[in-house]
Amino acid sequence: MTDDEIVNKLNESIKLFETSKKELAENNSNPELTAALLDYNKAITQAFSILVENGFSKAEEAGELSKKAGELMRSISDNYFDGKLPESAESFFNKSDEATTNDDSEVAEQRKEFDTNIKENYNGLNFTISHVLIAKATQKFMDENNLTTNGLVSVHFSIDNTSTHDFTTFPDQAELVVDSQQVDADLNNSDHIGGSIYKGVKKEGDIHFFVPEINDVNNIKELRLKWLSSDQNAHDTKEHDIVINLQ
Repeated sequence: MTDDEIVNKLNESIKLFETSKKELAENNSNPELTAALLDYNKAITQAFSILVENGFSKAEEAGELSKKAGELMRSISDNYFDGKLPESAESFFNKSDEATTNDDSEVAEQRKEFDTNIKENYNGLNFTISHVLIAKATQKFMDENNLTTNGLVSVHFSIDNTSTHDFTTFPDQAELVVDSQQVDADLNNSDHIGGSIYKGVKKEGDIHFFVPEINDVNNIKELRLKWLSSDQNAHDTKEHDIVINLQ
């Protein structure tokens, strides 16, 4: 993806947030929640605007604002929406070597973990995707938790900045292609490993994706994962585009 294409995408996002801002300002049903959402809107819009106006020369400043936006959204979730996946949803992410099809399961109809050991290097910023977990919810669990999606994918990242300078990276805002469906990372429930990563720093965490419909976990043979990073020393950006073979 070229810099111009990235800027176009950022401008499209800014327009969407500006529209949301107007709609939020007209919502009087919950003033405190509205104010919190407006703060989030402001932070993420500022981050995108900095990148559009200055390019990646100010990626660190944009990264800090993006991190602030993530913290604001986490606070909104904690204060207004329990701040976590529905009760017992963590069962989706229990490790299992093979898919299960136990009809008595109240949470996961199928759940399977894959060891992947995918490695990616960008100017000394090292990424490792060590394992992926894919799960299909039971209809009972979906009904009890008012879910409209039955699939969950969890990707475990390790990031190690072995260079002599700083980066920004956003795996917690990644896009995933799975079973012919394209979905965004669930920033709220994922570990916050994005934003600035200074020289010598290591980060590790799980990025979660809600998938509209998974028919059979065993039929999923590959995943495609995309996210952005920028090198603050070289004023360069990279779109990571990884295919994870699950066979």
